[in-house]
Amino acid sequence: MKNMKIRNIFFTVLSLIFGQLLWAQEEPVTAELLNQSNKMIAVIAVLLIILLGITAFLIFMEMKISRLEDKMNKK
Repeated sequence: MKNMKIRNIFFTVLSLIFGQLLWAQEEPVTAELLNQSNKMIAVIAVLLIILLGITAFLIFMEMKISRLEDKMNKK
C-alpha cells in the first residue's frame, strides 16, 4: 500500500516534468532569450531540484505520519 503511494507520487512528478517537453508548439520569446544565453539549462536544473526536494519532503512526511498512525492504533 505504501509503495503504491510512493509510485503514484513519482509518476505524477515525472509526468509533470516531461509533459512540458512533449508540447509541439513554437517556443515563446522568453524561451528563445533564455536559450540564447544558455540559461535555460540552469533554470530547468533549479526547477528540477526544487521539485525533487518537495517530493522527497512529502514522501518522508507521509512515512512519518504513517508511523505515528500505526503507534496510535496499537495503543
